[in-house]
Amino acid sequence: MRLAICRSASKPVCCEFCKSARARGSENPDHDLFLEHTPKRLEAARLGWQEGDLEAVGRAAHSLKSTAGHLRLDTIQTLADHIERLALASQQDGMAESLPALEAAFARVAPILLAHRDTLGL
Repeated sequence: MRLAICRSASKPVCCEFCKSARARGSENPDHDLFLEHTPKRLEAARLGWQEGDLEAVGRAAHSLKSTAGHLRLDTIQTLADHIERLALASQQDGMAESLPALEAAFARVAPILLAHRDTLGL
């Protein structure tokens, strides 16, 4: 899992995010949608886990995995994939550490994405 940091316009940003943003151009709303919808998906996963609804956890994790992969956010994609696999295998106990790790990864990435949107032309 990696969240690489590089220099772009003299400001640190996530390398994979830079590559993705440049490749997609400024008219692609994917990053804004990711920032808007990820907290909802994380909440759905946490509620599903608390209620023992592993199907809900799996759906939320799958959505996060797919979107993070599309945006090349490797750490979030890897964690979401792990959670999805746990849900599919009905291994609820393994989520006790994985869900907070996924939430923490998003908490680290979100401010970077927000702070550097203008720099990246988003």
